[in-house]
Amino acid sequence: RLSYTGGHELLPVLRELAGSTPGPLLLWTHFMEPHYSYHWSPTEQGPRGLEAYRRSVRYEATLLARLLRDLRAIRRRPAIVAVFGDHGEEFGEHGGSYHGTSVHAEQVRVALLLAGPGLAARREAAPVSTASLPATILDLVGIAAPESVTLPSLLGPAAGEAQGAACAVSEMRSPYREAIGYTVGGWRLIR
Repeated sequence: RLSYTGGHELLPVLRELAGSTPGPLLLWTHFMEPHYSYHWSPTEQGPRGLEAYRRSVRYEATLLARLLRDLRAIRRRPAIVAVFGDHGEEFGEHGGSYHGTSVHAEQVRVALLLAGPGLAARREAAPVSTASLPATILDLVGIAAPESVTLPSLLGPAAGEAQGAACAVSEMRSPYREAIGYTVGGWRLIR
């Protein structure tokens, strides 16, 4: 069974890494608070359900805000920050529960926030893929993406200099079933 280390325990470790690493630093963390059993404080967790999930997402936002504030104070230089979810949660909207059971929007649509030097604040409604993040982050640091990175950077579309993808593709594979979803505009096709 996988163990859970709370975000409140991880923050001091990340602060230490930020303070003790003199050069460029990449921190990749996977916060699990908004994952069942939905933690919303160092000692509280909730039952299954939408309200417990919402409380855990709000708690996660406070942990992320604290981490970003601390990194800014410790590192004293601009940072590139990408915050995104690895999946959504379904609470009966299509007869499903939680995640990993379908490619309905509730399970695959996630928040994607990107901040960094030279990026203007904006909100984008077009479908994008988290699979574009490797090319985007490499683009932000001035490194060409290798051929193995299949989706292009989001910087061109974000600056209005290039056309973004017309379609977002979602896939779910398990030993029991496979599904694929295509999102174009306000439409979604699931196979």
